[in-house]
Amino acid sequence: MTNVISVDVSLESIPADSATTSTITATLADGSGPVTTSTNLTFTVTPAVGCELSSSTKATSTEDGTASITATASFPGNYTITVSEMDDPMVQNTATLQATPVYDISVAPTTTLIAPLGGSIELRATVLDFDTGVPVEGVTVDWSVEAGGLFIALSSTSSITNTDGFATITATGTNQGVLGTIVAKIKSRAVASCDVFFSAPTVPAVSILNADDDHTLDAAEIAFGVEAYIYDPNKGPYTGGDNITLYWGKGAQLVDSKQFPVDSTTQFPIPVDISELFKSECLQNGDYDVFYVFTDSIQNTHCSRDFTLTVNGVTPPSDLPAPTFPEANNNTINANVAAGGTMMRIRYAGMAAGDNLNINWQEYNANGDPVANSLYAPVAAVNERDHSLGFHDEPIPQEYITALKSSGTAQASYSVVRSDGSTQVSAIATVNVVLY
Repeated sequence: MTNVISVDVSLESIPADSATTSTITATLADGSGPVTTSTNLTFTVTPAVGCELSSSTKATSTEDGTASITATASFPGNYTITVSEMDDPMVQNTATLQATPVYDISVAPTTTLIAPLGGSIELRATVLDFDTGVPVEGVTVDWSVEAGGLFIALSSTSSITNTDGFATITATGTNQGVLGTIVAKIKSRAVASCDVFFSAPTVPAVSILNADDDHTLDAAEIAFGVEAYIYDPNKGPYTGGDNITLYWGKGAQLVDSKQFPVDSTTQFPIPVDISELFKSECLQNGDYDVFYVFTDSIQNTHCSRDFTLTVNGVTPPSDLPAPTFPEANNNTINANVAAGGTMMRIRYAGMAAGDNLNINWQEYNANGDPVANSLYAPVAAVNERDHSLGFHDEPIPQEYITALKSSGTAQASYSVVRSDGSTQVSAIATVNVVLY
C-alpha cells in the first residue's frame, strides 16, 4: 500500500525575527498506521529565501513514524513547506507557515522637501511595533540612496531609534540638482523610502502669475486664477520618454504634483492651470515650495530652483455648519434690545465633552470695513450639559454688539479642536445688526 505523509505545524504564524521557531512535524503512515521503518524525508520551502529550515532531510522515528525540524523566518510572507519521501518524491504533502512583520517603518523629511545644492535635508525614520503600534527603541535602521546616489551624500549609513522610535540622518546634495530616493531598512524585515529634492542653479524656477514680484497670492488674485509657467530646463534636445513633473510642497509634505510629457514639439514656457489641475489644498493659507523635475528617457533627473510662495487672506474651507443666533429676528439682531448680549449657538455632529471651541465674532459697517473694538474671540470648552443638549450657547457680550454705532453686519464662525488633536472649521454666519 502507498505511504502517505501528514504535516503538522506547531505555530502557523511566527514573527519574521530570525529567532522565533515553529516545529514542522511530518508523520509517515500506511494503511495500517505509522511506518516504523526508518525512512528519509526531504523538507523544502517555497519561496526559498526568507524562511530558514533547520534541516533539509530527516529520518523518521522507528517508534511513531515522525520526523521533525524547525523553521524560522527573516522576511514577512507566506511560505509553503513540502515534505516528501527521499526515495519516492511522489509521496508528499505540504503545510503553510506565515511570517508576520516585526516592525512598521515609515520615513519622511522633517522640515522641507527641497534644499539648494550643497544644502541638507534631515530625514527621519519612525519604527513601531507591528502588532501594538508602540515606538521601538534601540533598532538599527540602515540607510541608502536608491536613486541619485552619485549626487547625494548621507551623513551616516545607519542610525538607532530613540525612545520615540525615531532614527535620523541628513542627506546633502553634492554636485548636481536631482530627485533622490532615500531608503530606510531594518535588516530585511521592513523597508520604506521617500523622495528628496536638491535644486540645480542652472535650471530656471517656475513663474506664477501675480506672484513673481512678491511671491505672495491673496484671495483676490486666486479668484482671478492661478497659472504657473514651466521654463525650458535647458536639457534638450527632447525626445519621446522625457517628462517634467511639477511639485507643490508645504514644509516637508508634498501637497500635489502633476506630470507633463516633453518632446521636440513642446513649446516653452508650459502653462499650468493650478486652479484647475491641482488640489484646492495648494491654495489655502500657508507657505509653499513650487518646483519641477525634468526626467529624461533614461531616468536622469534635474531639479529646478525653488519658487517660494505665500498664500494668505483665503477663507479656509468649512466642514462644519455655521453658528446660529436664536434671538435674531429675520436674521437681524437689534443692538438696543440685546442690551445683555446675545447667544451664538454652535451645533455640529459628534459634539463631545472636552472639545475646545475657538469662537470668532466681528462686526462690519455699511462699507464693509471692520468695526473697531468689535472683535470677540474667546475659547470655550464643550461640557457634559452641552453634549447632552447637542449644542453649545456662547454669549456675545453687549459691548461687542453695540460697538457698531450704526447699522451693519456681523460675521461669526468657530473651529473645533477635538481630543485627538484634529481641527475642523465652520462655515461663516452673517447676521444683520441694527440700532433702533
